[in-house]
Amino acid sequence: MSSFSISTHFTSAQNSLMFREGVVIDVKNQLVYFQDADQKVQARSIDNGKLLWVTNQSAKPLALAEGQLICQSGSSFNTNKLELINLKEGEETFGFGYELPRNVKVNIGQTLNSNFNIKSHYQKGQLYFSWKYEHINRKGIYDPANTKPTYQKGAFSLELGSDSPNEISIEDLPRILAGRSIVPNKENSIPKQEGFQFLSKDDNHVLVSLKVANDATFEAYNWSLYSVNGKKIGEIRDYRSYAPFYVTPSNVLIYEVGPYLRNVKGKMIETPLQLVAIDLISGKKLWDTPIFDPVYRGPTPP
Repeated sequence: MSSFSISTHFTSAQNSLMFREGVVIDVKNQLVYFQDADQKVQARSIDNGKLLWVTNQSAKPLALAEGQLICQSGSSFNTNKLELINLKEGEETFGFGYELPRNVKVNIGQTLNSNFNIKSHYQKGQLYFSWKYEHINRKGIYDPANTKPTYQKGAFSLELGSDSPNEISIEDLPRILAGRSIVPNKENSIPKQEGFQFLSKDDNHVLVSLKVANDATFEAYNWSLYSVNGKKIGEIRDYRSYAPFYVTPSNVLIYEVGPYLRNVKGKMIETPLQLVAIDLISGKKLWDTPIFDPVYRGPTPP
């Protein structure tokens, strides 16, 4: 794997959002990068769903830095050696490795006994990484001892012009990696609206969620979408009160759906975890595509 370094032309402009695990939004170009159901990385236009490129190798998008997509490589499998790569238009340009504590097992997605997750953020010419590892010693119902999970976490960064990462304390991470409130404050909430309110991933839009039907109705919630200046853009129905969402300048809503299993006219219909894009002006679905589900849903000890 070739060495990785950040060139000095990087600026501090933040043009991307981590939408959810494995999904990154390019705010500048209105693109979405995501890990598909085969664990490959795809790039699509949010407004029309056009596929721009797809990788040959398995990887998970983490962050965008000046047109380069930072990804966790799928070649890191059940080992403590984390490998990360840079993608430019779907092709690998750089890569670097980082050794984690010996008992940490790096994987993409959960396994029966472990869960490894890493987040990244680009700021002022520097990449920051925050990782967390959970180990669960699963036992069967007749042997429930020692099932309490153990946790480890840490952080590292890649300094401007360096070709190797440096361990840092969690306190030195940018605050955005610690999470953010999804509830609007008094200044950007929509007044005189019944229901609960939630912020979009970029804080530019507000979802007003109201339950309008009983539990026998699948899509029991009405979502009304507003810009933070109070202008209503459109509304849709959904089966949940909230899901992470983003709205493009052309008023296209992108959010996640699933996974779920539903009885439709006596037939069980399975919906995988997927991204869905809706034109809020017309209310019509523009496109949808399955994405990799990182949650382990396989068998467990009896």
